[in-house]
Amino acid sequence: MKHRSHTETMLFSLSELAFVLLLLAIIAGVVIFGQWRASELRAAGLAERKEALEAEVDFLQDQLEELAMGNVPCWRRPDGTIPFFIGTLTVPGEQTVTVLRQGDDEADARVVNDADGDLEAALNTAIRHEFAQDLQYAAENRCYLRIAVRNLTDSFAPYRRVVEVVNRTGIVPVGE
Repeated sequence: MKHRSHTETMLFSLSELAFVLLLLAIIAGVVIFGQWRASELRAAGLAERKEALEAEVDFLQDQLEELAMGNVPCWRRPDGTIPFFIGTLTVPGEQTVTVLRQGDDEADARVVNDADGDLEAALNTAIRHEFAQDLQYAAENRCYLRIAVRNLTDSFAPYRRVVEVVNRTGIVPVGE
């Protein structure tokens, strides 16, 4: 048997130590890279969540501003059951108004005539009957409804009469 010298043994031990240290450095690098990659994915997820929350905060801030001023449109409520316009009132003549709910066909339109000489009362009744569910929703949720008013006459007087009736029902008329 040949004995190694003290120097050879030490060099052999140092090379083993260097190999073990290299292996530990590689393992540490893999672990650090894995942690870095996981933190990058977490950061991307948090950035997406931050954008969604900022959009929601902006929406809620708008709602708070509307509440502070006391005017909240029903169509902006989160449940989304009320359309932008709940319907259309068309004034084709001096004594006739057509009431059409949003989403109905023209064939489903209700025509209100001046039968008893009181178009305003007949129109008020027709609006309250046709939009009863929407008016109830608005009262329960403290919001307002919008209705389009279209004047097909050459006179402003019939349009003004219809708008006054709509205002009394609590619906906001919007001219087209």
